Amino acid sequence: MKNLNSPPDEDEIEISIFGPGYGESIVIHIGENNWIIVDSCIDAKTKRPVPLQYLEQIGVDPKTSVKLVVATHWHDDHIRGLSEIMNNCGSAVLSCSIAINTVDFYKLLFLLSNNSMMKNTGLDEFINIKEILQKRNPIWAIENKLLWKMDLRKSDQQCEVSSLSPSDLPFTYALTDFSKLIPKDKENKRYIPAITPNRASVVLWIKIGDFYVLLGADLQEEGNAKTGWSAIVTSTLRPTCKATFYKIPYHGSKNAHHIGVWTEMLDKNPISVLTPFSRGDTKLPTGTDIQRIRNLTENAYSTALPMQIKKTKRSHAVEKTINETVKKIEQNIISTGHVRLRKKSAMDIKVELFNDAVFLTNLVAIVLFMLVATFVVTTFTGDNQGLSGQPKHHAAATAAEKALASIFKRQIDSA
Repeated sequence: MKNLNSPPDEDEIEISIFGPGYGESIVIHIGENNWIIVDSCIDAKTKRPVPLQYLEQIGVDPKTSVKLVVATHWHDDHIRGLSEIMNNCGSAVLSCSIAINTVDFYKLLFLLSNNSMMKNTGLDEFINIKEILQKRNPIWAIENKLLWKMDLRKSDQQCEVSSLSPSDLPFTYALTDFSKLIPKDKENKRYIPAITPNRASVVLWIKIGDFYVLLGADLQEEGNAKTGWSAIVTSTLRPTCKATFYKIPYHGSKNAHHIGVWTEMLDKNPISVLTPFSRGDTKLPTGTDIQRIRNLTENAYSTALPMQIKKTKRSHAVEKTINETVKKIEQNIISTGHVRLRKKSAMDIKVELFNDAVFLTNLVAIVLFMLVATFVVTTFTGDNQGLSGQPKHHAAATAAEKALASIFKRQIDSA
């Protein structure tokens, strides 16, 4: 029986991946109450950093138990709440991509911080993280570097955390990218731009005894042997063992796929987890992405249903009615999906799903849900001509959508 609030046993490995649809975070128990946190996201309901909330929930004190905190890159969906995590994990070693330890990056932060329009855009988080890093002497991550290790005394095993990226050329590219983002004279930037492709993201290779983990962060693939996943796969210095657990990079997008990762760096049918991304017009993974992943492993999971529902378009009359009655329709707050692996031995590995997390390999049920949910939302929110589109219809659509999600999630979980 699944019990979310029960901590792992002292000799039990845990990998928890959280993703509410925008943002992701990873919490790892390496054994003997020693923990690692990778990136951060905020719980939509409590507004707290998910890693801290989870650890407290299972009775773990982050101040003494978290030994390493890694920020894989500087995108907003990976660092929300990270400064609070760093402050609460006072005994932890901190590690970040070497790409942010540059003059141009700090200049970018300084100029944006003097821009009065940069409110509530993640800038405060960056500034707080920068101040913490200056006090804590972090370890800067670059390709094929051992970041941290610990001997587990009772089990006579060792944990090692290494960075496989960024490599030299992407680091050089990142410096150029940062310089281009610096505001020109009299230029206002309303947000902190995300660099695409993501060349400075830190891919982590974690060894816990004879168990290997590959965390793909958001590193993308450009088809250049010296950048992205090609640089990692072809490196003669990378680990030659194969990982059993894989955090699929960049929300399962084809732009982060390299077949060599699956054939040369992962076990057959690795336990693979992705976090979906839904913001504006960007929805990942796509149906094609899911099919590709399904063909590569029988053990694929997602922290939430990969929704492909477009933003509702309403007529002027409908918008006027909404403004005159309820003023606005808030998007339904979803729960933070959670995929949790726990392992005591090679033959004792279990994967548990909480909240909106799903077994991604059951593609038929997921696609069916996406199609039906899209029809329900379109029908009840007045997207079609002839329907009134009143707010009460939206409420009905939300209820129907939640009911459908519950039905199909049960089917997926039991598959």
